[in-house]
Amino acid sequence: MDAATNAFTTVKSNVGGSSSLDAVGLNIADGYLYAVQGSAPSRLLRISTADGSTQDMGSLNLTTTYNTGVVDESSQYWIINTAGTSWVQIDLRPGLSTFGRTVASGTSATPAYAVQDWAWVPGANGGNYLYGLGSTTGLLGGTYLMQWNRATKTWANTYTYLNILGLLEGSTANWASVWAGQDGTLFGYDNGSGQVYNFVLPTSGALNLNLLAAQVATGSKASLSDGARCVRVLNG
Repeated sequence: MDAATNAFTTVKSNVGGSSSLDAVGLNIADGYLYAVQGSAPSRLLRISTADGSTQDMGSLNLTTTYNTGVVDESSQYWIINTAGTSWVQIDLRPGLSTFGRTVASGTSATPAYAVQDWAWVPGANGGNYLYGLGSTTGLLGGTYLMQWNRATKTWANTYTYLNILGLLEGSTANWASVWAGQDGTLFGYDNGSGQVYNFVLPTSGALNLNLLAAQVATGSKASLSDGARCVRVLNG
């Protein structure tokens, strides 16, 4: 997706073959996308952003399904399972002996609202956290900013975006794709409606009243999706 025009371009179809891909993140150290491929124990897949070609990096030795992933500013690939309770940290710094290997793993308490993707957001508002979007069912179902602390490995529900209640198609927002904005914001794509929103993050120590989520694009609806971007590229 082009951030300036909101146009979608297909680089390659059927990336990685018939096995499903999820938890996609972009590594700023080498310019490749990384993803979890297939069901547990799953494989680590490296994907070229130029032509969609892939390289199998080996087994991740997972015991459950991991659908959420991001590569942060230090080229650490953070993935977490569908329940948001089991996390893994993989080192993606090229040239090191730990490249492509799990360097830490553990558990987190169940979050108040499950997320399907998360992102590291640059700037003061982003802090030492990864961010995802949760939602509740019903006509007035809410959208919630979920924050995962990289130091303590704990979840927090930090904000409710009131201005998109009931506006998305269907009864539940399906925020299966999120990615960082350069200006301390978070983008989210709703599978059910195809709508893309930009979410302003709360500022630490401020009242943060009436923060808004602004619709910026409408794409095709999707049954499955994932989001990633290079945070060094300016919006637009």
